[in-house]
Amino acid sequence: MYDLTPKQERFVDEYMVDLNASQAALRAGLKSPAYGRELVTKTYVLKAIQKAKAKRCERTGVTADQVVAELAAVGFARLTDVCSWGPEGVTLLTSEELGDKGKAGVGKVKTSKVGEVETVEISMGSPVKVKALELLAKHTGVIGADIEVNVNNSIEEALKLIEERQAKLGVVG
Repeated sequence: MYDLTPKQERFVDEYMVDLNASQAALRAGLKSPAYGRELVTKTYVLKAIQKAKAKRCERTGVTADQVVAELAAVGFARLTDVCSWGPEGVTLLTSEELGDKGKAGVGKVKTSKVGEVETVEISMGSPVKVKALELLAKHTGVIGADIEVNVNNSIEEALKLIEERQAKLGVVG
């Protein structure tokens, strides 16, 4: 195993800010953003980044499983999770009646009143929440630039790599 140089250590710290190798290289005092892109291809630097991500997950209490579960809740949310409708009209569930799945899927609730008529508008999904989850997914290692793609791998090798990555992240199944 290689020991990181002070500049490489600084690069890893800066990379953890926004997961942008080019910007991290500049902030770490490297001469060119290209050095950052090169560094993230080095196994020993990737291991340091993975270690830093694991420490961050431990520190914040945010796990890859939580991020994936929340992404699934948002991605699979249905309007029927928050209301029902029929010939009699629309019936909304109260926020207390919504399960976590329903709450995760609601993007926005807007009410307006004109005279005696009150209108409730509910939108499912939230671009802001999805973006936040995407960033969390990158920071927890669910997705990210450190995923290596090798088109020369067989399907069996690719599946083995996926299983190893899932095991490392603690993802079951």
